[in-house]
Amino acid sequence: MSQRITSTTFAQVATISPDLLQARAAHSSESSPRTWGQFRNRGIVTATGRLSASEASIQVLMLPGLMLLWVVVVAVIAAAV
Repeated sequence: MSQRITSTTFAQVATISPDLLQARAAHSSESSPRTWGQFRNRGIVTATGRLSASEASIQVLMLPGLMLLWVVVVAVIAAAV
């Protein structure tokens, strides 16, 4: 029983540790996050080029939208079978 708890605890620590280290490393940077107004005025630079705030928001929300569409398609197919 204690071996199982130890293995589970190790797995949890091994899973969470890289995220915590990355968050700590990212937090130690000198730059501060932009305010919403700065983001709207300046936009953001991505790998595909500069995007306005609305274009960046659309790009970020595209994946969840596609995932929702995928779930609906799978549900319709499952209901038809």
